[in-house]
Amino acid sequence: MDAAEAMRKAVGHAHGWFEGTAADVTAEQASYLPPGTAHPIAEIVAHVVQSEDMIVNSMIQGKPSVWESGGWEQRLGIPNVAGHTQEQARGFHGEIPALQPYKEAVYASVQSYLDGLTAEELDREVQGPAGPMSVADALTNALIGNTLAHTGEISALKGVQGGVGYPFSRRSRARPPPPRRPPRAGSRAVVATGGASARPRRRGRAPLAARP
Repeated sequence: MDAAEAMRKAVGHAHGWFEGTAADVTAEQASYLPPGTAHPIAEIVAHVVQSEDMIVNSMIQGKPSVWESGGWEQRLGIPNVAGHTQEQARGFHGEIPALQPYKEAVYASVQSYLDGLTAEELDREVQGPAGPMSVADALTNALIGNTLAHTGEISALKGVQGGVGYPFSRRSRARPPPPRRPPRAGSRAVVATGGASARPRRRGRAPLAARP
């Protein structure tokens, strides 16, 4: 696998984690305003998608973002959250399902760019928010890093509201692990769990887990 293909896979995995975590967010969870300085989930979702649009289309390719070229602010009736103050971000109101058409347009533009990605393109220098950086750094640090960091934030905000954060957590709850097999009758080997001490076993005998 070359560097360009690895990058395509990494972006795809970041999308998978983000989409899976945000998929079952309810309207109530999306608008919940946490204490402190954290932002509501709806604002975080908008930020992640708008940031990806800006990074790939404007910062890397030097062209208008999908948000700008498609007139999405007027179509959705919400602002671009990139320039929001802390107070504005915490006061954001929006519905996650309404973002779907814009998100699909962004993902399509990003995929089109990634389809033509090369090792030489990854080394190309672009102007980032804090100065020059390579395309590889823009994709890994700015795009993937931002997406995964906020995916964890969404998971935590779901959790404090009584929800289940990551998608694999929902699967594990739906399918509980099988019960432990009880020790063999007459065996003196006991597995220590929950801080309990294990009973000593006979000399010269391997523990049960090591026997064929």
